[in-house]
Parts: sequence; C-alpha cells; structure tokens
Amino acid sequence: LELQQIILPDATSTIVESSNDHAPGPSLGAWMPLGSVSSLTGLGPTQIRVCGIDLAVWHKPLQKNAKRGAVATEWSALVDACPHRLAPLSQGRVDPESGCIECPYHGWSFDTDGSLQTIPQLDEGRTIKAATGDAGRATSLPVHAAGDLLFVFLPTEITGESWP
Repeated sequence: LELQQIILPDATSTIVESSNDHAPGPSLGAWMPLGSVSSLTGLGPTQIRVCGIDLAVWHKPLQKNAKRGAVATEWSALVDACPHRLAPLSQGRVDPESGCIECPYHGWSFDTDGSLQTIPQLDEGRTIKAATGDAGRATSLPVHAAGDLLFVFLPTEITGESWP
C-alpha cells in the first residue's frame, strides 16, 4: 500500500491509502445523492456539502416559454471555490444567456465543465490563457439526474468507496 495525500480546495488535506496493484482503467468512486431535481429547479447556484466538500450546484436556465412546474434537465456541479480568490461560486449567479456560473467576487464565469469563459477585467487583446495559465479552471464533477433525484460522482480518494 502507498499513502497518497489529496489536497482539497479549502487547502486542507487528507491522507488515503491506495494500492498500486490494480490495472489502469476508469476512475473508481461513488454516485452520491445531491437532492431533488424538482426542489432545486429555479434556486440558482446552491451550495450542497457532500462528503465534507462544498459544491456549487446549478442548472442551465429554463426556456423563457417553459411551462409552470417545469424542471431543469441540464445540471452542473463545481467545487464551491473560484480558482481565482477561492470565493464561493454558490454565492454568485447563473448568466441567463450563457448558462455559466459567475463568481460573486470578480465576475469570472465558468462553463459546466469548469472552463473559464470570461474575465470582465481582462485587458483588451489579452487572452484568458495568457492571463491565468492553468489556474483558470474550476473543478467540475459529473452530475446525473435519475427521475427526480440528482447525483454527483465523487472519486475514491474522497468517498473511500472502491472496487474489491
């Protein structure tokens, strides 16, 4: 067994044991429930804590002509910390045009996969990549809706779940 240190976004760390005698393959982990799709629809970004990690959960805006009681179908979850100054993304807003989540501190906006889309203060002619390097990406986690339940996938390093 090998000890591996996992650094979480809040700058804390946890030590997990991992074995090197497994074949490389898909990431192991667990699908953890986040909540009810119908109760989360329309709330905007919401902070949900799962396995000690704060997540910013949101959905793409509903169509303007959506019927009353319609539920969102496109969900996203990012670790609830902007990579710029660690402000909680859940306190921001979802842009109604792009569907991106905007940080409440400096207005950086992130797509559903965590990629940085805009920096309002960016000097004209300068690219996002040049301004941030690799530091401009938020941590995104897979989300899946099954019926009225919303789930997020967390890797083994966080959940402790593994294949025997």
